Amino acid sequence: MSTSGPMVGSDEELFFDKDGHLDFSPNDPENPKNYPFVRKCYITTVAISLVMNATFSSSAPSGAFRGISNDLHVSTEAAGLVTTLFLLGYCAGPLFWAPLSEFYGRRWIFYISFTIYFAFAFGFLWASTPNFAGFLVGRFLTGTAVSAALTNAPGILADIWGPVVRGNAMILFATMTFVGPALEPVVSGFIQLKETWRWTFYVLL
Repeated sequence: MSTSGPMVGSDEELFFDKDGHLDFSPNDPENPKNYPFVRKCYITTVAISLVMNATFSSSAPSGAFRGISNDLHVSTEAAGLVTTLFLLGYCAGPLFWAPLSEFYGRRWIFYISFTIYFAFAFGFLWASTPNFAGFLVGRFLTGTAVSAALTNAPGILADIWGPVVRGNAMILFATMTFVGPALEPVVSGFIQLKETWRWTFYVLL
């Protein structure tokens, strides 16, 4: 059972779990596990949508390598680096997005990371740069930014759902990690036939 005691300089009580760690008070409305069911579903939908966008982005150029190769005057093999650099960003991002989310909250990490993702995706490098080296830098930075979804979404689901229902939410998360890479080559290949390869990256926005 939780124990409680008075807070110094305040009438508010502190609540501790069985291990002596600070915990939410019973029925605390600020406890994410006490959110209304509809709000939990909304948060889950947003989180897994961000995950699908992140994984969708990873394989985005796979159907557009020929267009990238022709437009930026590089070999098809070199064009494959746009996926490699993005995945390297996937590896770099979690090293700081995950720890920062524990200190400053997951919401602000998503605000910051997806603002960076959007800025580099549209304004600077992905869709408008004429330079292949700059394009690769942009892919690395966007991969670093969007990796926040993969590292922090499971934490969000664990925060809001109890141990019984959490499994279903995690199934949705795991599914989205496969849906994105499977869907994107089809989408980018079709766009390559009808539009330029740059539209593959506009779609990601």
